[in-house]
Amino acid sequence: MGGMQRGVGGQGCHANRSGESRRPHVSVQVGHYKLYLEDAHTAFYEDPAPVGLPACAYLHNYNYAPHDVPLSEKYRSFYEPYPLFMEDHTRELMGYLKDRSGRGMEVLRRVEKSTYRPSKKLLDQIGGILQGKNDWIHPVGRAADLFRKSSLRRS
Repeated sequence: MGGMQRGVGGQGCHANRSGESRRPHVSVQVGHYKLYLEDAHTAFYEDPAPVGLPACAYLHNYNYAPHDVPLSEKYRSFYEPYPLFMEDHTRELMGYLKDRSGRGMEVLRRVEKSTYRPSKKLLDQIGGILQGKNDWIHPVGRAADLFRKSSLRRS
């Protein structure tokens, strides 16, 4: 699961370069999407050998600036497990993907043939919520909560 935690509360939000909008850090969003796929797509959770799912973000229209907000030290725990690649880091992105894709076409065919179906783990979590046994919420729904409940939003 890397550095992403299920049900992360009010952490990881930041303003854009102009300070106009606050939203979950792109690596938080990527990590949540990864968890979502791992819970909802059979290629990523069915035995005997689930497809490994590395995750990263490509900011295709964002040029690298060393002291920019997304790369701030306070977000390191988010972007280390889910690295950021900027518009001017295309070679690094290609290397990252190549190192992790392994059997690319074989994996693509496997994902294409698999189905979208919630995992037993996800269904058990939802069942627990409905029975009042836990309050865990799937991370895709939490992305909006990260924005709405963030203490950074009020500053």
